[in-house]
Amino acid sequence: MSTMTTMNRQISTKINKLLQQWPKGTLVVQSWLEQQDIYRQLSDAYCKHGWLERFEPGVYKRAGDDVSWTGALYTLQREMQLKIHVGAQTALELTGFGYHVTMGHRQSPRLFTPSGDTRKIPTWFKRHFINNKMAYVAYNKLFGQSWDFGLQEYSIDNQYSILVSGHERAIMECLYLAPKHISLEYVFNLMQPLKTLRPDMVKMLLTQCTSIKVKRLFLYFAEQQNQPWFDQLDVSEIDLGKGIRQIGAGGRFVAKYRLSIPDLNKHEGYPEDDTAV
Repeated sequence: MSTMTTMNRQISTKINKLLQQWPKGTLVVQSWLEQQDIYRQLSDAYCKHGWLERFEPGVYKRAGDDVSWTGALYTLQREMQLKIHVGAQTALELTGFGYHVTMGHRQSPRLFTPSGDTRKIPTWFKRHFINNKMAYVAYNKLFGQSWDFGLQEYSIDNQYSILVSGHERAIMECLYLAPKHISLEYVFNLMQPLKTLRPDMVKMLLTQCTSIKVKRLFLYFAEQQNQPWFDQLDVSEIDLGKGIRQIGAGGRFVAKYRLSIPDLNKHEGYPEDDTAV
């Protein structure tokens, strides 16, 4: 058997193994390929054979494959091990909530990452999936050091899974963005159908949450909506801080939660599309 035939067989064996463990609709980066003993010269050979296509320098996709933002996010989470997840209203919409209050107004996806990790997000991801296409949120440790607390796996077309906020965390992230980036009325409506939140998870998130504004608004909205899980919370065990919090301009004062908030009966509009926070 000639050296060339042996080499071609090795190349074919490796690409077959790679394609078996590589979910469709996602990207691979060269650093991950090298962990599979596929170095740049072999990656170039796969491109020449038509098995791979260069998406960006050092980033590849399957030939002819379409890659969405969720497929690229999978690459950041799984291959590059970055702390980034889908949150706020996007997490609710992905898991079946939120669509009914948007009234056809499609929102830009919201991604969250701890502040400080933003510099690790690769340029190619920002160029293709953030700029003018996606709202991207860096936040100051909303849940303390537990960056992944309250996250869950979400399957995309049974091909791959990404990390998204569970319903309990997602609605709190919406409140974190309100009222500057999402109207309070919008969040109130998003929260209305969340009848099956887990009281234990809600309590743990409220305990971990570093935002007094988020905690007070969350409890006030839950009480106003007569959420079935609200009575299972012991509010006295949750640190709600001191002083009054004014949310937005005008409105009414809620003495129990020391909140000054706008009238939720007024239509405040929807979040702006494509706004990076």
